Amino acid sequence: IRARLPRTKILLLALFPRFVSAWRERPDHLPGQIRLGLRFTSTLAIAALAGGLLWAEELTLTLFGGRYAASVPVLRVLAAGLAVMMLNAVLTLALVAVGRERAYATALAFAAAVNVAGNLVLTRWVGATGAAWATLASEGTLLVGCLGALARATTGFVPVREWVTLAAGGAVVFAALLADISHAVGAQRA
Repeated sequence: IRARLPRTKILLLALFPRFVSAWRERPDHLPGQIRLGLRFTSTLAIAALAGGLLWAEELTLTLFGGRYAASVPVLRVLAAGLAVMMLNAVLTLALVAVGRERAYATALAFAAAVNVAGNLVLTRWVGATGAAWATLASEGTLLVGCLGALARATTGFVPVREWVTLAAGGAVVFAALLADISHAVGAQRA
């Protein structure tokens, strides 16, 4: 899954000069540029998420065979992680464009701490699926940190409609993944 992220970054690097230009020449245009990047990336993220949730089992069985069937829940959670990573790509580029590298580094440090703590707790509980959940939690932490830093750095960057849409979609995905992990835990205990 992470192999796809560099391709997304390459596509998003086209946005970076626009972010820098907007910040230097007309800072009031930057929020619109960020929203444009988020819309584009959200479309790709939804496709990746839907594909991961809907076809994880078929993909795993086709590529690796029945011996890897137990990894399907992991792939589904990592598909959600990929979707969040794609959004983070836009936000981190925007933070660098506005000269807020320290804010990005701080958010990244918190995300790393969440990942380590999550792995220590969840991996013991549900194995590889727990590690995937820790990854998703750390990406979510980075997302919140980047959004907060951008909201403080730019005026007018409170894309309420986009945040509500992302939150609603995220809630649906979270509920589906939670049901999937509950099913996986039940299957492991049986």
